Amino acid sequence: MIEQLPSLAPDSARSARTLARCHDQLARRRAAAHASTRYAMERNALLGFGVIYMSAIAFTVLHVLVR
Repeated sequence: MIEQLPSLAPDSARSARTLARCHDQLARRRAAAHASTRYAMERNALLGFGVIYMSAIAFTVLHVLVR
């Protein structure tokens, strides 16, 4: 009865497939994180320009109203 049980040796093909899936998933996560970082930098740059622009408008309006 025990002779009929399969061997508990690791399956090298299955472990290679699992390792390949893990590497693929890590690569996708790194690519997504890189894209997210780039998007955040662009968003912050646009926000900075917007704040400078609105500050200039507010300064001009206050300068005109004080006259």
